[in-house]
Amino acid sequence: MHCPQRTRGFTLVETLVVVGIIGVLTAILLPVLAHVREKGAQASCLNNQRQIAATLLTYAQDHDQRLPEAATVWQNLILPPKSLICPTRPRLTHGYAYNGIAAGRLLTELRRDLSQTMLTADGASDGAIALTGHDLETRHQGKVIAAFADGHVLLHTAIQLLTGAAGTLYGCGDNTNGLLGIGNTSSQTQYGLVPIPGMTDVVSVSSDSGFFVAGGHTLAAKADGSVWAWGQNGVGQLGIQQGFGQATVQTTPVQVPGVSDIVMVAATPSISYALSADGTVWSWGGSITHLNPPKPMPISGVVFLSKFYGNLMALKADGTVWGSVDIMSGQQGIITGLNGVTAVAAGWHHDLALKSDGTVWAWGDNASGEIGNGKSGTGAQEPKPVLVPGLNDVVAIGAGVDSSFAVTSNGALLAWGANYYGQLGIGDQNSKNVSTPTQVTGVQHVADVVCNWNRTSIRTLDDHVWVCGQNLHGAFGLDSTAANAIPTPELIPDFQAITVSQGSDWCTYLIKRP
Repeated sequence: MHCPQRTRGFTLVETLVVVGIIGVLTAILLPVLAHVREKGAQASCLNNQRQIAATLLTYAQDHDQRLPEAATVWQNLILPPKSLICPTRPRLTHGYAYNGIAAGRLLTELRRDLSQTMLTADGASDGAIALTGHDLETRHQGKVIAAFADGHVLLHTAIQLLTGAAGTLYGCGDNTNGLLGIGNTSSQTQYGLVPIPGMTDVVSVSSDSGFFVAGGHTLAAKADGSVWAWGQNGVGQLGIQQGFGQATVQTTPVQVPGVSDIVMVAATPSISYALSADGTVWSWGGSITHLNPPKPMPISGVVFLSKFYGNLMALKADGTVWGSVDIMSGQQGIITGLNGVTAVAAGWHHDLALKSDGTVWAWGDNASGEIGNGKSGTGAQEPKPVLVPGLNDVVAIGAGVDSSFAVTSNGALLAWGANYYGQLGIGDQNSKNVSTPTQVTGVQHVADVVCNWNRTSIRTLDDHVWVCGQNLHGAFGLDSTAANAIPTPELIPDFQAITVSQGSDWCTYLIKRP
């Protein structure tokens, strides 16, 4: 009788070996498949944003070089629906953010180098407007895809996109307490711009606008996200132990520990601030008893910082503003009644906000007419934001002690407020107040403007810098023969800057275009 052979099953050891082999193959193949899938998503997104950028530029060519407005951008673009959807975020109807700073503007009004101006990027919410180019989402293995105004598309880290162009930092003016960072503590006046040692690849700079009570320090952020500081450290504002609580100063830049991925800095007399690529604001300093290391502040989603002396403002990605609810008392929080904001400018006792519709809003002290509503003097202050009359086509703003500025879409500069030393640039240096926006003549194609105590720096679209106001201690970078008061804008010769920052007391910093 023939007995059938019994089929032998897998032993436990054999089963474990097979499972192990499957596990190894899975561990090998899954990352490969994920990599292939991500590469496909990247290729699709790159192609999508390339199409969108080309369509935006075609739209501009058909509309006298003007880009579409933010509110109607997606309705105005004739594109296949699939090109608006990011494969990594398929549930979003519009998977890419449109830069609201570029929206509605002429291509000729944007930066001279269009390759530095973002048009679209991976956005953090459905069809979100990138208020200042910062509303980004790292969808592609920690990186972001963005399209630029010259038509090229890049895959970069968020910090590389946020910082944009970097350059060498130059300074001039009063070097009391080593404020220029050039290696000495003498109170010599530095006429003409000189490079700050070691400060290359700089993307942001800020020096406190104080009278050296606890301040007199400078911060600079580099393209690698690091922060550097020099000057006084009496209350820990440099973020280092050396010199803390002492009268000694740091005369050359030192790296601030404990912060990274920084895209913007802001220095006030006793506290230093830094904005990271993820929208977190860090602060340090402010104590004479113990060293306060950098710590995150209780606000998030921030895209821009503006400060004047101890007044700090933060613009959030949702278009709201955090700052001094009561400027005179210093109480801080979200400013009520403000939304759709694309830029902010902090003054001494007044603030400005620019909305996406091109209007300017102001609040705070108004003794010198800095609110711009035709009023001035005691009792003219405005505790809540009010509309500045007659301004509806503004693209940039600036604020000083008691002065205010606005740049229109055609590159014109308007000024109002205090004009004690000709800082408004309107042609006189009388101690008079201007309570309504007045056009500044002698300078055209303005890109942005900054103002300190009694002096103003104006950067044009070709990156040249013009100055007006009080010129003590060589603060403007002009030679020693320049007048102490300059009532109309005067050009700084042979220099092109991507950023201008007016520093503590009588010094100025410029980031030179490479």
